[in-house]
Order: sequence, then structure tokens, then C-alpha cells
Amino acid sequence: MVAQDKITSGFDVEFLMGEEYIKYFLLSSMETGSIPWFSETEIKDAQGNHVRTDATATHPPEELNQKRLYSVHPEFLGHENPFLDLGITAYSARTDEFTVTLLQDSPVGADIRLRLYPTIINSLDHPEKRVIISNVASVNLDLKFELTSTVGADGLLSNIGLKLELLDINGPLIDAAENLPPDDDGNPVFSKADTLASMKRQVDRTVDFSVAGGGKIAAIALKKFFTDDENA
Repeated sequence: MVAQDKITSGFDVEFLMGEEYIKYFLLSSMETGSIPWFSETEIKDAQGNHVRTDATATHPPEELNQKRLYSVHPEFLGHENPFLDLGITAYSARTDEFTVTLLQDSPVGADIRLRLYPTIINSLDHPEKRVIISNVASVNLDLKFELTSTVGADGLLSNIGLKLELLDINGPLIDAAENLPPDDDGNPVFSKADTLASMKRQVDRTVDFSVAGGGKIAAIALKKFFTDDENA
């Protein structure tokens, strides 16, 4: 929070959300089930026939296990994602997993960049053709990060949320996957468009942001600030 005597915007409260705060906001949203840990996507041919099912799984950092201040539901342990029997771990040992960076001049209009080391599973439902790309390189998720709310008949705001929209995926993992040779039938093993669509199903959503404590407020706004090291 910002000291009351430093507020000059006209709002009663200014609340700063840094990159670390956003990181743990996203992690807590996964913990509560607001954001799923995985997604599956059906791939169809031009005639609409089923071709295969692809999947992606994200892996929160291992430090999350040490920083929890509550006991995890016993039925959740060992069932964090449905691909554990394929040797895919639930958590990541990467120190830069879930790193968040504020974006100033994104070509796609994204506000934040989230670094992940996800697992990509091609042909999940065809074991003889299945290809698993896991924990080999990072992928950047470029996200739109904005406030949403509902205006009531009294002109006040309620149902305040933070809307997440995945606009692009890029980085070393995507580059490596796009260079994979085709399968035995000559079909591409990886499609950026299909993977982006799958991850959008996992990520795109509005998460409750209870700044009003369940009540109503007159106005709310979100603004990004960038400073140099001397003024940070």
C-alpha cells in the first residue's frame, strides 16, 4: 500500500503490484483452482474428424511447497496433473520458473511476460506416436493483464476481477519445437498455433480480485509504471 499523504491521483487508495506480487498472485490462482495446471486440445482435420489430442502442463516452482502456510488436501497430492504416470513431474526445480516481467512496448499489446518450463505432449491419445517435450527450455507467455468490473444501477462497481489473456508464446522451447522433424506420416509434430490455442484454454480467464472486500467502490484503475534504477 502507499502512504496516504503520497497519494495524488485522486483515488483514496493506491496499491502497488510488482513483478513478484503478480508471480504469487498467479501461483495462488493455480493453488485455488482458478487457473488449471494443465489443458488438453483435440486436433481435427479439415473435415472435422478427430486426429489426435495434445496437452500442455505447467509446473509451479518447487519452492511453493516450502512457502505454503496451510496443509494441502490429501486427495490433491500426487494428482496435480493427470500425466504423472508418464514421468512428468508436478513441480519445477528451475529457479526462474514463473518469473514475471512487466512489458513496456509489446508488439502484441501484452502487459506482462511469464516465463515457464512447461511440458508439451503431442498425440497424448496415441502412445505409439506420442512425443513429450518437457523441461528442456523455457517458453514466454505474453499476457494481457487488465481490470474488469460490473457497473450497477447505482453507478458503483462490483465483481472486480483481473482478466488474463494469452496473446503470444515464444522463446527457446517454441523455436526448438518448431524445428522438430515431422512424424512418420509427414505431419508436423508441433504447431505453435495449436499449442497457443491449448494454453489459452488453460490461461484465459478472469480471476476475482477482492479489493473491495465483497462491497462496492466508485472507481478503480490500473496503470503501469517504469522507472530507472535510481528512482525504482
